[in-house]
Amino acid sequence: MEEMEAAMKEMAEEAGKTIDGIIEEADRELLEAKLKGLTVAELRDYARKNCSTFLKGLYIAGAKRSDLIQAILEGKPVGEVLAPASTPAPAPRPISGNGNGKEAALADALASLLEGRIKTPSLDEEAVSALVQREIERALEGFTHRISVSSPTSPEPKDMGVQHYLFPKLLKIAARRKNVALVGPAGSGKTTVVHNVATALDLPFYCMSVSMQTTKSDLFGFIDASGRYIPSMFRKAYEHGGVFCLDEIDAGNANVLVLLNSATANGLCSFPDGMIEKHKDFVLFACANTFGLGNDRKYVGRNQMDAATRNRFLFIEFPYDEHMEMAISPNKDWTRKVQSIRRTIAGLKEDVIASPRASIHGADLLEDGLTEEEVLDMLIFQGVSTEVKNRIMSRV
Repeated sequence: MEEMEAAMKEMAEEAGKTIDGIIEEADRELLEAKLKGLTVAELRDYARKNCSTFLKGLYIAGAKRSDLIQAILEGKPVGEVLAPASTPAPAPRPISGNGNGKEAALADALASLLEGRIKTPSLDEEAVSALVQREIERALEGFTHRISVSSPTSPEPKDMGVQHYLFPKLLKIAARRKNVALVGPAGSGKTTVVHNVATALDLPFYCMSVSMQTTKSDLFGFIDASGRYIPSMFRKAYEHGGVFCLDEIDAGNANVLVLLNSATANGLCSFPDGMIEKHKDFVLFACANTFGLGNDRKYVGRNQMDAATRNRFLFIEFPYDEHMEMAISPNKDWTRKVQSIRRTIAGLKEDVIASPRASIHGADLLEDGLTEEEVLDMLIFQGVSTEVKNRIMSRV
């Protein structure tokens, strides 16, 4: 592995670029030009399945980069264009300004690397694959969704900044005024993305946290002692338009939430002061950690929702967007560690949460001089047993 890394660094110097620069410039340019129609999730999946394959092929067989790229884009097996193992490595070629720029520089550098420095039969393919995978992941860190929107009421494009990769889909659904339930882990940005959808649609935003203590009056308002109706946030959004978010809906009382059924399906709702017709610009979102089927080991305070209430919503799973997390994090190395811990936790099926909040807040605490161990205990482990903590950290 050390020999491989040393050779790659030397290769990069000869090409006049760092290895990060070569992969970032050449492969990002390729992905943007050829694969710009893919979502971030699809792009990441493509890179993992294909990019490491053809880059590894370059190291192992010295095949032409253009042939490999074309094979992958056409769906052909990469093996068809790789040279046989017995094929001698190409002779070194001088780097020149001729050819197609970045690709020529990379091809020349790789050819130089292959010439006599690493013997193909003894090459550790797993080490190459791991090395290439690491570089691909770093190159893809920059692929985030930066959104601009315009509307009939605001024709000037509005820069929404970096958004979760599901934001465009949610925006389309909300523009159709559908009821949406976002289901995702703690700290995935569900409430934030709903707020951003409201901003993009130029609609007022209302949000109410739901619990077992949430009452009918909290939702629909009430008549006070003087006989005056006191409206709720839900009433304001329902009557005058706006995006209303029921946060932590699966923590609420199912008997209270069922009162929303007529409001969400019939276009009319009974309030203490009479029947009110739903505004054409009313959009209802619900955010939850479960699908409303009851609690689990991690989210023990969640309740089962009535099936009729669940049927009023379009359920969309809302996972962590690690590319957005990396883009907004002020400390990339710390964020990579948090993400590595998160994947380890998932693999071990431990009841521990390593959310993007740990990445963002942890970066601030580290900047203020706290140690990584202190920050991990504060934001991730939070009192879990030493045995569980050691089991996780030993695999990171």
